[in-house]
Amino acid sequence: MPWSIAADLTDYGHKIRTTVKQWTGIPVSVGIAKTKTLAKLAAHAAKRYPSLNGVLDFGTLADPDTVLASLDVGEVWGIGRNLKAKLNGMGIKTVLQLQQADERLIKKKFGVLGLRTVLELRGTPCFPMEPVAAPVTMRIVSRSFGHLVTELSDIKEAVATYTTRCAEKLRVDGLLASHFTVTIRTSYYRPENQYAAARSVQLDPPTHDTAVLIHEAMKLAEAAFTPGYEYLKAKVIATELTPVGEVQGSLFAAPVDTEKREKLMQTMDSLNRKLCPDAVKFGALGLKPTWAMRSDYFSQRYTTHWGELPTVKAWQTTRDQSTRLSCETVL
Repeated sequence: MPWSIAADLTDYGHKIRTTVKQWTGIPVSVGIAKTKTLAKLAAHAAKRYPSLNGVLDFGTLADPDTVLASLDVGEVWGIGRNLKAKLNGMGIKTVLQLQQADERLIKKKFGVLGLRTVLELRGTPCFPMEPVAAPVTMRIVSRSFGHLVTELSDIKEAVATYTTRCAEKLRVDGLLASHFTVTIRTSYYRPENQYAAARSVQLDPPTHDTAVLIHEAMKLAEAAFTPGYEYLKAKVIATELTPVGEVQGSLFAAPVDTEKREKLMQTMDSLNRKLCPDAVKFGALGLKPTWAMRSDYFSQRYTTHWGELPTVKAWQTTRDQSTRLSCETVL
C-alpha cells in the first residue's frame, strides 16, 4: 500500500503507543486524521497492516480510497448492527461507498447525524473534540436481583444498597442531588403479572449524605411497592445535580450541621476504601442479602484490583533432572 511518512505526527503517535505499552502493558493503535471519524478508522486500519507498527496518519496516504474501500461500513464510528443492515440494503457496504453517497439521500434516510458522518468521512469536522468531560447531570445505580423478589424487606435492602453506591459517586464528583427517584419493576420477559413503578422526591437542601438519601429512598420504595408481584430489578436516580460550592441557600429548610455530616461521610468513605466496600455501612443495607445479583461468571479485575492479579508458579530443574517448585510470583 503506497504512503509517505509525516515524521512529526507519525513519530508522536509511535511515542504514545510506546508509552502506553510501557506503562500499562496494553498494546494500542493510534489513528491520526482531520476528523474524529477518520481518526478512529485510521486506528482500526493501523491494526490490519503490520508494516505500520500500530500508527496510521490518513494525511500521509497517497491513495486513501484504497484503505476506505477495504473497510466494512460497520467499522465507522456510530454505525451499529441495525444501521449497517439498512446501509447494506442500499448497496453501501464499504466506508468508501458511504463517503461517496448522495448527501440528500443520507440526510433523508438517517437525518442530520448520518449526514455529519458522511461529511466527516470527507474531511469536514462535524463532531468537536471534547478535551474536558461534559458536566455530570445524572447518577444512576441499577442492578437486577439474583432471583425474583416478592418481599418489601428485600426491595428496601436493595434500594438502600444502590442508594449508598449513588451517594458515594456523588461525593466523588463533588455534587449534590436536588431530586431523587426510586424505580422497581418485574421482568420484561414474563408476560404475566407485569408491573413497574417510580416514585420521586425533591430534596431541600440538596445533599449527597447517604443517611438522608437512604431515609428518603425507603419511603419511596414503600410507596412504589405493590404486593403480589415478582420483582426483578430496582434503580435509583439522582438528578438536578449541583456542585458543592454552588448551592443556593434556603430560608425555609431545617438547619443542618453540614460540617459534622461531611466529616462523617468522609470518615465512612475513607474506612471503606482502606478496608473493603461496606466495611462501615448503614443497617438498612442488611447483613447477608439474599437478593444480590449473581456473579458466578464475574471477570477478574486484573488491571484495577491487586488482590485479583494472576499468580504464576515457576519451576526450576535441578542437576539430577528432578523438578521442584521454586517460587510463586505475582505479576
